[in-house]
Amino acid sequence: MKGVYDEARHLLYELGMSGIVMEEKYHIGHEEFEQRAAALTEKARELNLNGIVILGSSAAPENLTYVSNYCLIGADMAPYAGGFGSCGWYGAFVVSTNGDAPTLILDRNYWIDIARKVSWIEDIRSGNDIWEVVGQVMQEKNITGKYGLVADGFAVNHYRTFEQHVPKKARAVVFDEYIRDLRMIKSPAEIKIMQHSIDIQTDSYLACIDMIQDGVEEWQIAEAIRYQLRKRGATSAPSLCVLSGPNSEVSLAAPQAKHRVIRNGDMMLVTVFSYYQNYTTGIDRPFVCGPASDKQKRLADIELNGLRKALNMLEPGLRIKDMYKPVYYDYIVPELDRQGFTNYKIQGIMGHATGLSLSEIPILSPKDDTVLKPGMVLHVEPGIYLTGQSMGLRTAEMVLITQDGYEVLTKEMPVRSGSLA
Repeated sequence: MKGVYDEARHLLYELGMSGIVMEEKYHIGHEEFEQRAAALTEKARELNLNGIVILGSSAAPENLTYVSNYCLIGADMAPYAGGFGSCGWYGAFVVSTNGDAPTLILDRNYWIDIARKVSWIEDIRSGNDIWEVVGQVMQEKNITGKYGLVADGFAVNHYRTFEQHVPKKARAVVFDEYIRDLRMIKSPAEIKIMQHSIDIQTDSYLACIDMIQDGVEEWQIAEAIRYQLRKRGATSAPSLCVLSGPNSEVSLAAPQAKHRVIRNGDMMLVTVFSYYQNYTTGIDRPFVCGPASDKQKRLADIELNGLRKALNMLEPGLRIKDMYKPVYYDYIVPELDRQGFTNYKIQGIMGHATGLSLSEIPILSPKDDTVLKPGMVLHVEPGIYLTGQSMGLRTAEMVLITQDGYEVLTKEMPVRSGSLA
């Protein structure tokens, strides 16, 4: 580990002394954000709404980011995303349906200059009471009747304060589903950003797997991967799990990496989710420290074959709920029983979409009626966990649904490494 920390110090020294600013390789042009706003506004017109108000918080900034390209401060500051005293940091996007330009409103005036550098929106305002400013802007834009409201993940106390400032005759209509529909289908620019994020994760993971040796602690592996991610351009890593031995029996754990010493023979689950240009992607890979046992290899084969069955079903028009039975109950569960595995648990969902949020809709569950469409990006991850046996694993592939099937975005990431390969 000493070499990793020395390299980090040297890199920080070089960046600090040279004044280097790392340029982003991929970005989304302002025209695309204008198109998003225009599509939402057109939908609001169809519904006879006066306008749209999209509220964002540092705990749930995604919808505001989607239309403005400004991500509220605190979004990558867990556990401070909710802000000090659970008040958070807030913003709002307001546009009418009469053809005027939108307004972006922030709750701190010293963030306006930063927002102007990244956002396509020209009218950016702030005020000591952000909700009073939102109400004033709604009045200016004559949003005094029905309007579309997006307020995913919003704190109830702040929503009530917001309600007190809107024009008296204004009536909110839930508009969340329309922005969700847009976000589900990724544009070519979004896919390029997400592919680059995956490449960063792949290189970071492969740079660290040789460190997984007898005597190393979980947190050391996690921090080595985190360093490699940041070095390669990732902005943050909100979920970075290294779970070994008995810790691998659960799909996710808190803390995500402990001081547990990894020993030869330990099965491990490594999960990496990180952000690049406001978008998050993820990888899940199983690993065995040292030689893998016959039982571990057999379990890994069942799990990998289950993943392949799930992938082979993917195509436009498939209902997500129709994936669950063929993968879990027609193959994984019978195969576990046939090979004598006991006390096992299968994952409650088979994955989820990913984008501005770590987990987005659709959710790959037996209750989701969503039909797959080209442009969706999915994190497909059937998992198996053996209770009391120090064994659990999950392999995830990120895939893009195409016109005639799917494309694996994590294709450069080996599905098996070390003694499981």
